[in-house]
Amino acid sequence: MEKPTQPVPKNKKSRNPAVTFVLVCLTLTACAFAGFWGMLFIVFTGRAEIAVPALLIFLLAVPFLLFSRFKKTSAWIMAAALLTGGGHYGFYAVKMYRTHSVPQMSGNIDLNDYEPFSNHNLLATLDQPATLQIPLGQRPRLDGAIALYPLYAAFVQAAYPPPEDEYKMEYSPHSSDVVAMNNTPEAYRRLIEGKTDIIFVTNPSDEQVKAAAAVGKTFTLTPIGKEAFVFFVHRNNPVNNLTTEQVVKIYSGSLKNWRDVGGKDEPIRAFQRNENSGSQSTLQKIMGNTPLMSPPREDRLASMGGIVNVVADYRNYENALGFSFRYYTQTMLKNNQIKLLDINGIAPTRENIANDSYPYTRRFYAVTTGSESPAAKQFIEWIQSPQGQELVEKTGYVGLGK
Repeated sequence: MEKPTQPVPKNKKSRNPAVTFVLVCLTLTACAFAGFWGMLFIVFTGRAEIAVPALLIFLLAVPFLLFSRFKKTSAWIMAAALLTGGGHYGFYAVKMYRTHSVPQMSGNIDLNDYEPFSNHNLLATLDQPATLQIPLGQRPRLDGAIALYPLYAAFVQAAYPPPEDEYKMEYSPHSSDVVAMNNTPEAYRRLIEGKTDIIFVTNPSDEQVKAAAAVGKTFTLTPIGKEAFVFFVHRNNPVNNLTTEQVVKIYSGSLKNWRDVGGKDEPIRAFQRNENSGSQSTLQKIMGNTPLMSPPREDRLASMGGIVNVVADYRNYENALGFSFRYYTQTMLKNNQIKLLDINGIAPTRENIANDSYPYTRRFYAVTTGSESPAAKQFIEWIQSPQGQELVEKTGYVGLGK
């Protein structure tokens, strides 16, 4: 007797390898896309606490969805691809956050807020009309550091004639030939080349002095006010004070851990600026004869500011040490995530700047090359007069007589 024929079980439909390959490629593309945008979010906002958890959720959610829909083997392949690709980009994003883009003090500065003669600008004004009024055809050409732009723009608004036509943008910080705003290295370069008449900056670097001498020029530095060169840390850093000796040791590379100055057991990440910038040149003068260490490339930040929207130094990172000038950090950027350090127990207050007790009190200057016009000489003399010094004080700096 023949056994009854058993029905042949139908084979489960197997997935085409080509389809699996396409799905894997699409998954990798999704991870790359998510990781790339996560990296950009971290770099430009510094908010790793938001971006990293979002990436992790993405990495966990997609495999779950894959398990619920595809064959187990295919799901494992795609989950592995997702974790590998997404994990790589997520790790790269965190690495970018921790090494390339931090710490920076970020903030946007709209220079239009300080444009002379513009409506509702933020410039300091005099109580009385300026005693100096420069004729239209005799206006000295000006340039300078971003931190000093609000000051020399106030000088212009007080002593220069109003623009003939508001649409010509005669005093625009972006396009003016009369009142330019570049940065310290560019201002010195333009002064040497004769493209501007007076620049408002800190002391020149040795390299800038040599560049002027090479074309037969020397700088004439006329002091017009005082300011504090400051060091700062993240507000959560327990260190509140450094000595001048400790500053030199840190930036020479011989003092490397915050615990050695009363902080946490963490390496000090001492950031620097680009060569010939005003703040970097000031740091070099502070170091004296002690060689300044060469920082890693990612620890040397290119600029304290730009022409339109500035993303400046030192995003908030708890083991970082940065430097700049008091007015820039406290008035122009107003970043509440940093704190200024005392030096030798002395805070960089206006009072301590005025009496020169703060160790890093520095003068800033109206700099020429000694061949200025009569109008330029009158302008500089007026800046040193009581009215010019009134604008120095009202802007937020410390006048020479204080």
